[in-house]
Formats: sequence, structure tokens, C-alpha cells
Amino acid sequence: MENKTEILRTLKKLTTAEKADFSEAMNYFFDYIAENPPMFSDGELLKENTELYKTLLKPIAEYFGKEVEVSFLCLIKMNGADYFIHGTACLSNGAHVVLYFFRDINVGIAAASFFTSKKSDYFRLSAKIVTMPENASTYH
Repeated sequence: MENKTEILRTLKKLTTAEKADFSEAMNYFFDYIAENPPMFSDGELLKENTELYKTLLKPIAEYFGKEVEVSFLCLIKMNGADYFIHGTACLSNGAHVVLYFFRDINVGIAAASFFTSKKSDYFRLSAKIVTMPENASTYH
């Protein structure tokens, strides 16, 4: 079996490919991380910035309807690779989301589906972190 670094390097390459097949990247994630007990359990619950990740999933919720919201989110930060998180979310319409995200490049993939359907919708996740310059004024 490949080691953690090699698995994450391959997954990152699949995720960032210009003409990425999101299902290929997500299948790799399932095969090597989500359905691989030593890899899946090698982490700890992410407690910081969970609202940021809920916001990141908001377009997926809205894909299913303007009134749909992210109702539950559980993320795991991988030990020894804290730049990589993975987890699951539930939407208020009953959809289940499985996701992973590379925090070092702010890119990931999510798959959303309903338990009653064999179809999955895939989404690329991306974020741009904006920080205020040190000399900027703040207004309240």
C-alpha cells in the first residue's frame, strides 16, 4: 500500500487537474482514504473554522434550492498532514455530502447524493482567503 504522503499527492493531482473528472478523484478518495480504516481513522475532529467550511458548502446547498441549508458538518484533520481535511455534511433537504479539502491550496471536491438515489452530483470546492493589510483601518 502507498504511504500517506503518496496517497495525498496523487489525490491532489487528480483534484487539481485542468480537465478533472471529479468522480475519478472522489473514487480515489474513497478507495484510499474513506474506505481504508487506517487512513480514515488517522485524524482528529476539526474544531476551528467550521463556519468557514459551512460557508464553502453553501453553493452546494443552494444547488438543491435557495431554502436548503447545511444542517450538520463533521470534519477530520489528518494527523501529520493537517493541510488535508475530510468529512461529511447533511443538508436540510436530506442530501448527504462527502467532501475533502486541501487547506494548503484551498481546493477540494464534494459529492452530494440522497440515500434513495444512486446518482451523485460532484462539486469542486475552492476558497480565497482574504486578510486585511496590517496598516488597514477597520470601521465599526
